Amino acid sequence: MGEPAIGGRSRLPGRRWAAYAAASLAAVALVSTLIILLFGGAILDGPGKRMLERAYGRAHAGSELRIGGLEYSPDADRLVATSVTLESPDTKLEIERITLTGVRWETLLRRSWSPAALLARTDLDATRIDVAFHRSRYGIACERLRTSARDSVLLAESFELRTLAGDEDYFSAREFRRTRYLLAMPEFRVLGLAYDEMLRGRSNRARSIRFSRPVFDAYVNRDKPSDPARPPRRMVHEMLASLAQPLQVDSIAVVDGAVSYRDRVIAGDAPGVLSFADVGLTVADLANRTGDGDTIRLRAQGALMGAGVLKIRMSMPVAEPDFLLSYSGSLGAMDATCLNEYLNVSVRTRLNSCHVDNVAFAIEVVDGRAAGRMTASYRNLEIARLDKQTGESGGLKNSIVSFLANVFKIRSDNAADDSGSMKVGKVEYSRKPDDSFYNFVWRALKTGILDVVCY
Repeated sequence: MGEPAIGGRSRLPGRRWAAYAAASLAAVALVSTLIILLFGGAILDGPGKRMLERAYGRAHAGSELRIGGLEYSPDADRLVATSVTLESPDTKLEIERITLTGVRWETLLRRSWSPAALLARTDLDATRIDVAFHRSRYGIACERLRTSARDSVLLAESFELRTLAGDEDYFSAREFRRTRYLLAMPEFRVLGLAYDEMLRGRSNRARSIRFSRPVFDAYVNRDKPSDPARPPRRMVHEMLASLAQPLQVDSIAVVDGAVSYRDRVIAGDAPGVLSFADVGLTVADLANRTGDGDTIRLRAQGALMGAGVLKIRMSMPVAEPDFLLSYSGSLGAMDATCLNEYLNVSVRTRLNSCHVDNVAFAIEVVDGRAAGRMTASYRNLEIARLDKQTGESGGLKNSIVSFLANVFKIRSDNAADDSGSMKVGKVEYSRKPDDSFYNFVWRALKTGILDVVCY
């Protein structure tokens, strides 16, 4: 006899019900898969794309997302987006093509998935990225950006940070002095990057960062006054302390770089230039929390004006409220007249002759006050004072000033005597409100140079 009828219908046994349910789910999955395989491209590139664009607009008021096209390959778990544009009042991002590999189609069907969770499990390959920051008037261009969450790697090729307009347009936008920066490199690579933590805003951690053959250029228009309302510039320890998320990078390396600093004192004139070639730099234990490494250590070297090799070492305690720093270094033998490319324009002084044998310095900074010593061995120092407007050395006044400086003010030679003693420069400098970190390091060093050179 069969099961008793209820309401005219027979009740299915438990096993038959489970089998029926499993078969039904399998049928739904099969039909869904067939729809994705046969019509997924049309659905994704039509309603799916519009849904993404509207969702972005709702989540970011005043911003707009435009996607040229979307393609999905279920067999390869690959999602491709072409001609992607993100635009807000202050920023515009354009990407020629993005490929995400490792995207499961069932993830895309969920309403609850987040971009952070998606990117934390996929590989990304983006080409021809262009970002414009309208407020700061800077832009970033990158020929190719590749990331792999599974391998914890990020690779950028043909990267460039530059102003959106030329130097004159950039300087004329403000009535006060400003610095224009340029950074370009064929490649930089990040290894051991904690993608999941970074995308969720929890921390920024990486094992190593390597910059290959970077070119860095800074240009200051000193023909304009400094902004009196500008707040004091922050030192490195203050910038690190201001970061909301923990930061930890075990090592940073710069290989075969080039650095130049230029400034001008008269609008329209060519700037004076200081440059460093063959720059190498390593930073160990960069962090903003104690426990991840107590001290940030830096080593760098480069050929000053392509001539004397400058070496420098720094160490800075992590998360200290006071400005604490120690740095030391040396400069090798060079003909110092190569510095005239900078001195003639920016200082209005020319070195007629000067040969540097060696320089060494050691400086300690406590609570923003630098103290230390400098030794400098050099020969045949002779200067010429130049006209402030024309940059020429002629004229009676300039000739008299140059003569008096060489006879009474400048120490023409500083070398060890028979007893081994020589003039040792004293470093004394206190942090000023307009000092950037690099300004402070140089201005403290400069006090030691002047104490050696001048009577």
